Amino acid sequence: MWGDRRKKLVLVFFSALAFSVYMYLVFFHALRFSYLPISDYPVLFLFAFGFLYFTDNISIRYKGIRLITNVIGYMPLLVLFGPVISCTSLVLTRFFRINEERKDALLFRKIRGTVYYTIYYSLASIVYDYLADLSVLIALISFVSVFKLLNIIVLSIENPSESSIKERFKGALNDFPLFIVNVPSSYIISRIYNHSGENVLTFLFLGYYFSNVVLAFYWMMIRNRTNYSIALKRHEELQEFKEGLEKILQVFKTIKLNESLESFLEDIAKILAEFFECRYVLISIFNHEKGVAERIAGFGIEEKEFEKLRNNPPSIEEVRELLRPEYKMGSSYFIPHEESVQKVDSDKVFTGEYRSNSLDNDSWKPFDLFIIPLKDLNGEMIGYASLDGPINGKRPTEEQVKILEIFVEQIASFIESSKEYSQILHKSLTDGLTGLYNHSHFYRFLQRRLHLL
Repeated sequence: MWGDRRKKLVLVFFSALAFSVYMYLVFFHALRFSYLPISDYPVLFLFAFGFLYFTDNISIRYKGIRLITNVIGYMPLLVLFGPVISCTSLVLTRFFRINEERKDALLFRKIRGTVYYTIYYSLASIVYDYLADLSVLIALISFVSVFKLLNIIVLSIENPSESSIKERFKGALNDFPLFIVNVPSSYIISRIYNHSGENVLTFLFLGYYFSNVVLAFYWMMIRNRTNYSIALKRHEELQEFKEGLEKILQVFKTIKLNESLESFLEDIAKILAEFFECRYVLISIFNHEKGVAERIAGFGIEEKEFEKLRNNPPSIEEVRELLRPEYKMGSSYFIPHEESVQKVDSDKVFTGEYRSNSLDNDSWKPFDLFIIPLKDLNGEMIGYASLDGPINGKRPTEEQVKILEIFVEQIASFIESSKEYSQILHKSLTDGLTGLYNHSHFYRFLQRRLHLL
């Protein structure tokens, strides 16, 4: 919860900064360079504004991150009409963007995007204006450099723990070439001041033509790189799946069948953590007599924290309520951070120390929940294993889920064969005085029959 609250406070701070910078640009900054007045070139302005809006709504993604494409429309607008007109146009186009890929918290995302872009573009445009009189080419390169530097700084302040400075610089390089290759076309457009008559249209045409060529070329390049990355990733996943199956066979050769249920599950928790490279594992078994999911074993969790979890277990109904179809991955369930913080009692879940090594949407978040059900031979859930804090900082993939499910399926069969579990199950399904099946057993039996129908 603090993470979300912190982001909102940071956004308030940056909103105040963006407003201050924009007000300075509009009312106090004395332009050093001469630009075209809109009143003399209304058609040209509408064309440039439309091109900006068009480039803002183009979505080019690389490694899960949407690249900043509106710079292709912004830079020609900047060199023609100056910082004030271009920044104002950018604010309008970003806030009224149509192609928003995520619709959750839409207003918050629009405000956040508009605020951050106002900071980047306003300050970078002021730098351009100061240097344009010296050299337009140097001014354009400085604009690009200042923009990307501000981009890295702002995101580092917003999410200080999500990745290292080195990783952020690597992330910035994804669209940095898009900025740089747009410099020549913007420079061509800027040369309008040195020409008159028919040459004006020629230079404008050439500039915008090259801008579109840059956009198309970059899109194709990113697409090819993405397709190659997908194919390579698929090959790695298949190899990982094969190695995972081999590991499972090795593990079950070493399991001791005569140890207690708790000791057995502690060994399993350790094996799960080692083989599937996660920092924390928690295994819970349903106790229908008490109506709770008892914490039986864990790995990576301090004893004091584990006792707290054991003394405050979730009810079976609370667990079942989480396992909704929209969260399903194979036979497992992944509840993302954004959903779990609203649905789960924070006192009943464990959150360890995390450090994400990536800025993309696949990064593991503190309240992400990954639950793998343990089922008996009838397909009924008898408990679950939850894995947390992946070492690679990534959310689970479908291939990982398939391997885990094969592993956990075998664990469930061992649990069922355990005498200790049989005693727990017998107690939960029969009346202590009469020895007859109780209402819990009848209810579960009825549920199975209705499901078959």
